[in-house]
Amino acid sequence: FAKRLYLSLKQHGVTTLFTSAADTKEHMKEFTGSKLSTITDNIIFLRHVEMEGELGHVLTLLKVKGSNHSRQIHRYHITHHGIRIGTPLIGYEGILSGTTHKVATNLEEQILQIFQRFLGPIANVLFEEVKEEGLTEENIFSSIDKLTKDNIIDKEAGKLFRNQINKLLHHNKQPMNQ
Repeated sequence: FAKRLYLSLKQHGVTTLFTSAADTKEHMKEFTGSKLSTITDNIIFLRHVEMEGELGHVLTLLKVKGSNHSRQIHRYHITHHGIRIGTPLIGYEGILSGTTHKVATNLEEQILQIFQRFLGPIANVLFEEVKEEGLTEENIFSSIDKLTKDNIIDKEAGKLFRNQINKLLHHNKQPMNQ
């Protein structure tokens, strides 16, 4: 029905707007892979997301017929002047799936993320202590060893913690701050 209606309206020069409420990423895939997708010229995806402790709105273009369009995700705001589209969101993953999280962009942030993974809420405080002493491989490993010795983390977690830091430092081969 929708296809026949669309084709009839298109023959008469009428612009048609279809909407579909997509509550999950799977629903979005169903829509973009459906027969309806083949007859549409453009697909704009809008979503509510939580980012940095706020509920916000994002949009992206899933399809623009005959165009090599931007695939970036943008935040948008609805104001009394209309819709305002912001700059592309960079440094985030999982936005469309609903599990948004910031991606570490430099070595220091990546190390902090590993601390957070193993230490939870106390990670930031302990990371800052190591950072004050100098963010060196020796200081990081010494801190992990102390956490293990003080039974803040068990020996197995300590080994995994060390291995992930070691892998990160030697994979990046970037000099640490002294």
